[in-house]
Amino acid sequence: MNIPSTVIDGLSELKDLDESSFGQVVDGTYDILSGQCTTKEFHHKVNANRTHSPSLLDNLLLFTSEICSKNLNLSSIRQQLEDLDLSSSLVSRFISSHKVKHQTLKSALARIQPVTPSILDIKWSLEFVSGSEGKEAVYNIQLITDSEPLQFYCNPAQLADLLAQLQSATFSLRQLVQES
Repeated sequence: MNIPSTVIDGLSELKDLDESSFGQVVDGTYDILSGQCTTKEFHHKVNANRTHSPSLLDNLLLFTSEICSKNLNLSSIRQQLEDLDLSSSLVSRFISSHKVKHQTLKSALARIQPVTPSILDIKWSLEFVSGSEGKEAVYNIQLITDSEPLQFYCNPAQLADLLAQLQSATFSLRQLVQES
């Protein structure tokens, strides 16, 4: 699994929870991911007896979404949890929640469009508008996607910033691919 070490380190707090608190956090994680409650609602519900740091839930959300997206089997999940040095009772509690809630989560994830829109074409035009300092250049950018087109306006400096960000993202993606 490709889980950042900071997330794994943040999950070490799980072993300090009692079984009841652990179960509450695990069940809440599945409820949030399946859309049955929001993070805010979960925090409000458990705020009175908070036994964990706020980042624990974030780390567990990432961990749980990763094991679900990879469709790991129970023995692989058990191994991942044992690698965190969780007690056997906490591992069993997680597995039990996973068995019960995994199908609901899979159904919720199936309703979400799994693919982000693809850009099919880009249309642009340069327009001049009257501004406080005379005529100013404004770019009209339209991204044609396989779902809905996205249109926005920007000045030359904003367009240069957008281009720099896209080049940076391209570089980062290439680095990531080379590391894999």
